[in-house]
Amino acid sequence: MSLNDRYLTAGSQTRSAVEKSRAWMVGQVIYPNVDESRFAALFSDDKGSRPNIPIRIYFCALVLKRMYGLSDEVLIELIRCGAVEFQYALHTTDADSQPLSLVSLSRFRRKVAEYDETNGCDLVKDEYVRISQKIAEAMPLLPKPISEKEEEADADRSILARMDSMMVEAHAKVMPRVEILYTTIQVLLRLLVKSGLKAIIPDSMKHYLEADDKNASLYFKGDADKRAGLQIQKTNELISDMDRLAKTVSGIETLQDAPACKVFFRVLEEQSYIDKNGARRPKDKKDIAPDSVQNPYDVEETYRNKRGPHHGYTLNVEETIDGNGNGILTNADYQPNNVSDSVMVKKHLDSLPDDGQKRTEIADGGYSGDEAGKLAGEKNVNLFTTSLTGKIPDEHLADFEVSEDGKSVLKCPKGYQPYTCTWDEKREQFKLAFLKSQCTGCPYAPYCKGHDLKRKPLTIVRISLKTIARARTVRFLGTDLAKAMARKRNGIEGVMSVLRRKYRLDEIPVFGLIRSSMWVWTSLLSYNLEKLQKYLGSLTPEESEKILLAL
Repeated sequence: MSLNDRYLTAGSQTRSAVEKSRAWMVGQVIYPNVDESRFAALFSDDKGSRPNIPIRIYFCALVLKRMYGLSDEVLIELIRCGAVEFQYALHTTDADSQPLSLVSLSRFRRKVAEYDETNGCDLVKDEYVRISQKIAEAMPLLPKPISEKEEEADADRSILARMDSMMVEAHAKVMPRVEILYTTIQVLLRLLVKSGLKAIIPDSMKHYLEADDKNASLYFKGDADKRAGLQIQKTNELISDMDRLAKTVSGIETLQDAPACKVFFRVLEEQSYIDKNGARRPKDKKDIAPDSVQNPYDVEETYRNKRGPHHGYTLNVEETIDGNGNGILTNADYQPNNVSDSVMVKKHLDSLPDDGQKRTEIADGGYSGDEAGKLAGEKNVNLFTTSLTGKIPDEHLADFEVSEDGKSVLKCPKGYQPYTCTWDEKREQFKLAFLKSQCTGCPYAPYCKGHDLKRKPLTIVRISLKTIARARTVRFLGTDLAKAMARKRNGIEGVMSVLRRKYRLDEIPVFGLIRSSMWVWTSLLSYNLEKLQKYLGSLTPEESEKILLAL
């Protein structure tokens, strides 16, 4: 701080505008809470090297960029041209010259991405989670009972959260099969030219390096049948060229670790096979996996058909909420879009600390599953899903009374004890025998689906422990408590809509899972700051000051 500090010397109107701005929240909350020590590995250990720009400045600049929807150029221009609220957020209002530049910001992002690729540690995500959870603790987000019944049954619950996921479209172009093959060949040939190996390129493949060859090779004229035939013919030609090129470059050791070469051989394996005569043939479209390369420039994006085709990634978000409409996105995961919700929730539950903290997680039916339910129990989490996936059992089956050890059935829904009960450990299934006279005319017989023995007056019923548990869930979903919980879950749909529309997560202008993830984490952090600012606005100045001091 100096006597020439632009914030201190500004007029009262300017200072008031700064304090009401979203950038002010960045300076008050993000800047002091960034743990710079976690980023130490990105910089030199040489004490004689030039001092680095504080990590806090880089991090806050990335949050400002997403919060205001700015390009790098406009962000740097505003900081340098005297946008006092931005300089306040970066704590550089007293600097003679602003430390950030386009080059330094770009280098920081590249260093973070390289560190993640090498060490499998997402530094920006870790900061997002840590700061967001700190915000949630300071607000504080203490859950309130949804109903009197819930208050009686679960009065000691301390954390309430809801989850949902959304598809995030990749920035890379969606390519048809022939274009994927053509581009893969072209990229490898350009690498050969760059490496001084142009002489080994076969004459029949030099056309791939010509400027107008791609359009002439890939765009077909004629009716649908003719175009389909030409595409099949072109696919065969491209696979043949890839096979020849693979034999040419396979012996060059200097190329094997090059990303373009790795992508080339991966595409070749995913798109073709060796027949019994030793010839390489294109695979049928049905045999190509959804996680195959969709674009050689972004090999991490995947394909998924979920209410329409999607190429890219999936974002799973957890929002910690209270009973007054306040919520903070305290955790998230970002994966290729062929990762299902059931896998996401298990990964999320695994990441929770074993601290005995009781939690209730509300999610849709996509998160349901036996494994997730079992893991949730181990983590002291009540995982509530608003529906079930798969075949829905009749709720009358919930009335089968099972012993405490889960190995025998005591009574059927009608109240009869089974004549015999056998437990199949492998299938986790009961084989029950009832007197035929008990099942004849029983109103529950259509649901039990038993069959009569010919030589004995018995009816055999087979039912699994899983079916009984799912039937009980179906019955619970019809209660007022379950409906109230479902209404609470529905609120996160609005959050996903805001992330898509306001923060434009479908328009992230970078390639790759790791590089695009930085945009995602800073977007979620920007959302949390705006929620915190709205919450502080509903409090008295003294209460707001107390929360900010806690941060």
